[in-house]
Amino acid sequence: MKTEHPNAEWFENWFNETYLALYAHRDEQQALKQVQSLCKTIDLPKNAVVLDAACGCGRHMKQFRDRGVSVVGFDLSETLIRQTKNESLACVRADMRHIPFRKDLFDYITCFFSSFGYLATQADDKLVLEEFKQLLKPGGGIFLDLLNKVYLLEHLVDQDEQQIHGKQVLQERSVTDNKVIKHITITDGTKTEHYMERLRLFTLEEMQAMCSSLGLVIAHIFGDEYGADYQGDTSPRMALVIKSC
Repeated sequence: MKTEHPNAEWFENWFNETYLALYAHRDEQQALKQVQSLCKTIDLPKNAVVLDAACGCGRHMKQFRDRGVSVVGFDLSETLIRQTKNESLACVRADMRHIPFRKDLFDYITCFFSSFGYLATQADDKLVLEEFKQLLKPGGGIFLDLLNKVYLLEHLVDQDEQQIHGKQVLQERSVTDNKVIKHITITDGTKTEHYMERLRLFTLEEMQAMCSSLGLVIAHIFGDEYGADYQGDTSPRMALVIKSC
């Protein structure tokens, strides 16, 4: 049984080697297509500087770097940060609520793979978005890769099982208090590990209101990870390109 700190947030315990194995399908090709579609839409200036928030193992950072974009990242997971060091990426360990960079530094801040909405309250999420805004240069932008709430509610798979590296993985999903909660149980026959994920779901109207209250506006919406336009309830994702008003 995995021993966890009783007061730790769920995201402090989960993003480890087991997480990497479970999400191995989120690979370099997926990151390449997502960064390509984003760069076709946003107008990155010459000598742009991008911050990849909750950068994970640096998949998207590598794609920006390969395009000649100066990119730095941060993540809370020591395991994932070690992966970025193997790729010689410029990453630091940090919490979204306390980002260790000065104001007015970045042309764009990106936050891929549903990494916005982890915190306890929507007010906390708004503070993160406000923190992002303060780090932007004038005229800069933010990219938030979110799930589409309505689509997820209609297509939620309550549970599934799979084998990963000889271990049995059970994932059980539910929606409570506007959050999708996933319980993950992993066993190899001798020991069992338990993890969870908890992600707040947003409607487009909620995000528009949050952005407006911070002097931000949604400039473009992608409907999936590969650049398709947003088609409302039928789009699996709601990935937002946000600009200062």
